[in-house]
Amino acid sequence: MEPKTSRSSVERDEPCDICNAPSLTRSILDVNLGGVFTARICECDHCGFRQIRPRLSPAELKALYSIDYFDSDSAIGFSDYARQQQRYEREAYFLAKQLRKIAPRGRLLEVGCALGFVLHSLTQYSPWDVMGIDVSEFAAYFADQQFGLNVRCTTLEDAKFPDNAFDYILQKDLLEHVRRPRDHLLETRRVLRAGGYLRLITPNGTADLGPVRNLSNDLQRSSKDLLPFLGQVHLSFFTKRHLLRLFSECGFECVRFRNIHIKSGLRALGYLPAKRKKMRAVPVGKLRNELDLSSKTQRPITVPDDPRTDALAEKIRRELAAQRSRLRSWPPYFYFRHIQERMGTWPSFITLGADFGFDFEFLLRKR
Repeated sequence: MEPKTSRSSVERDEPCDICNAPSLTRSILDVNLGGVFTARICECDHCGFRQIRPRLSPAELKALYSIDYFDSDSAIGFSDYARQQQRYEREAYFLAKQLRKIAPRGRLLEVGCALGFVLHSLTQYSPWDVMGIDVSEFAAYFADQQFGLNVRCTTLEDAKFPDNAFDYILQKDLLEHVRRPRDHLLETRRVLRAGGYLRLITPNGTADLGPVRNLSNDLQRSSKDLLPFLGQVHLSFFTKRHLLRLFSECGFECVRFRNIHIKSGLRALGYLPAKRKKMRAVPVGKLRNELDLSSKTQRPITVPDDPRTDALAEKIRRELAAQRSRLRSWPPYFYFRHIQERMGTWPSFITLGADFGFDFEFLLRKR
């Protein structure tokens, strides 16, 4: 099926973010992106990098992160985001230990901080100054109102931070969402001090895209009116090779790499039986050029102009209280879960360079 779009289905004036080849010229498949519009995944003929093309405009990107993205009853986004709060609290506990090894105090920025769970927990365990940014107006509003955090609704590229402003930058499940990964990493390096650290987690693009391609193949045989549904709205699909090249050329050295979530990765790659839960197929829906995005341009705003804002914020507060467990906030439990998670994490020397994890974790240092 060929989506009808007012722009060329493949942008020949936009180079590949990895190898700078003139364009991504080969279409792989069409998807429903976040329940908002139809988009196309293309592949670079030179390096094999896969990405949504044409690139999303800033308004289109913002449209993907509506208030529904954080509503547990919504069909898009996170189905039970409040339950993740204590997992992020555990992650912040161990991140604080890492920060103490770097310096007694410093400045940390989380890019894509969502509702602020990691940053809020980090303030309980570390004296470091923290702030966050997120493209979602609702997420920035909730983080400010619920936790009193310094969070801006913006992208890193639009934030215009000074040079060398931060000692540590956290980007967890973020790079696959940005419009231009190379430009984003160059901006990350600019605002990071010399010798500063970037901790970055992003999906293994091969594992991330595997179930989507399988479903697309099935739909081609059975229904031309349905498309795979990308609820997490990933725009880029990286291999480890792509990422290492990108990091090096953007001025970072890799201090540590891990394949994480090994079992999920092996399932997605077809080495283990898949779980019963499958990718969703949804109607084709609107094409990108049919959307009215005139009111969705970026602008500074304190309260999102969606009438559901306060009701959803209160709903999430109730869900946080209902999900709260004293056991899951007990430090010995942190270590128990930490050991369990490490059992599903393989350093690079064990995997002999293979991309087996569902996600990649990098600790990078600015050169």
